[in-house]
Amino acid sequence: MKFVKIPDIKNTWDNVVIKTLSPSSFSWIDTGCSYQLLLQKALDSFNDRRYLLPTSKSTLIGTIIHKIYELSSKKELCSIKDLSSKWEELVKAQEDKLRHYYPTLQNVDINDYDKRNKCFRYALSIINSSSHNGGNSEKKKTYSEYWIDCTDIGLRGVIDKLRLNPDGIDIIDYKSGVVIDETDNIKKEYVTQLHLYAIMCEHLKLGSIKSLSLVDIDGNRHFVKYDKGLNASYLIQVQQAIRKLNQIIEKREFNNGLKPCESCSLCSVRHICEQRDMGQNTIFTDIIGVVKKVISPNLFELATTTGDTITLSGLEEFHLDMPEQYVDKKLSLINILNSNMAQPSSSYKISNNTIIYEL
Repeated sequence: MKFVKIPDIKNTWDNVVIKTLSPSSFSWIDTGCSYQLLLQKALDSFNDRRYLLPTSKSTLIGTIIHKIYELSSKKELCSIKDLSSKWEELVKAQEDKLRHYYPTLQNVDINDYDKRNKCFRYALSIINSSSHNGGNSEKKKTYSEYWIDCTDIGLRGVIDKLRLNPDGIDIIDYKSGVVIDETDNIKKEYVTQLHLYAIMCEHLKLGSIKSLSLVDIDGNRHFVKYDKGLNASYLIQVQQAIRKLNQIIEKREFNNGLKPCESCSLCSVRHICEQRDMGQNTIFTDIIGVVKKVISPNLFELATTTGDTITLSGLEEFHLDMPEQYVDKKLSLINILNSNMAQPSSSYKISNNTIIYEL
């Protein structure tokens, strides 16, 4: 086995142009790190799924939940037996992908039985509702995972559920995480996302907006008041964001979009970002370093980008072809185990969640 080698992203920037933002990505860069989005685009340009860190297990479960709701709405799932069978099928498909793309990742179990049970309860309510209201189906059209493209105004994305009624449009977004913030209000980013979906629907003349809502993992529906007066402001902000991102790329002024924060430890591109907070005072740590010595097939010594020297053990699990080939190579170590979480350590080891890349 060999570690996956990620090409140098410095050679990709001339090919990276931001033309559109999804509602979720706009909400993120409005408050988060724009550099994350740019690095994601750079990796996307290679068109190789192996270079991307796996989507979080929570997000993967969220994707499965969305699919269950979609199939329930279409009456393709009609019973607990159907739901259970489809859930296991979708979970297995995601776990097989993880095994295929990430050979160093030993823990590919993504199942979450609590979320599964909550999903089933709401899916059954969808099934029962559609069976009781079948006579009204001709008066409205319902679409799941509705792709909407408004490149001319800088937006495109996927609406979880779009209902076209004679009296207007219902836009529904499913969320598997927490919907309410610490002030007991719907999170600002979710309000923004729903408004951007509404703007796209009206831009394409699909109809007037009747309702915007979120459905949480417990099946609770949270309505968001649509303020059409904010549309012009939102569109200006989206187009300003796109211009700013392209200027950052053109001038290579990536520090203008960099915003290191607590979420660095969860960032989807932390494996290629040398500007992040390495967070070594945690059980699981991410480190970028150059291999200085192969002490044994099981033990490497590395010099980190912060100037420290560490050892990494447990490498024999990977049955590496010619371990000595990695001397003087830069490795990105994701989810390695800190032997002393109380303080920065000099000794780390492989965990079941470890992913290693050569940079």
